[in-house]
Amino acid sequence: MILIIIFKKAMQFHAQDFPIVWLDRSRPDGQQPTDIFATLDQLLLQQRPFVFIAKEPAPTELDLHARIIRKMAALWVKDNRLQIRQLIRGTIVIAPQPEQQRYLDEFAPRFEKFWGYPLRHQPDQDAALSLAAELLSEPPAALRRRAIRNRG
Repeated sequence: MILIIIFKKAMQFHAQDFPIVWLDRSRPDGQQPTDIFATLDQLLLQQRPFVFIAKEPAPTELDLHARIIRKMAALWVKDNRLQIRQLIRGTIVIAPQPEQQRYLDEFAPRFEKFWGYPLRHQPDQDAALSLAAELLSEPPAALRRRAIRNRG
């Protein structure tokens, strides 16, 4: 998932299927955490909505390095909040196990509060791709919230 950058291993982004951006937990030797933010900046520069899909849930334990990266992520989010809410439609984690799904359901509200877009899960890749297509066809989260408030 995109909270990727707060865990022991940094995340790689594979955007060859854009607007689907695949997340991979393996990091090539020498990649620095700041490379992640540069890649995120490049994705936002495309000015087109996209969705992240992670093929596995992130580990839940944090180390000292991860805490430093989390602080860097908080600053990056603060600087890019408007574009994040307009362009990133969600992160989908492929989580076939019920315990993984429960954890993600519990974690999703904190994730969305931090990042500004939803965290969802699906049991397999086909379901994840179907949900990604659905998320990409919806308006940005900021517009959905305004519409809901205006209806109420």
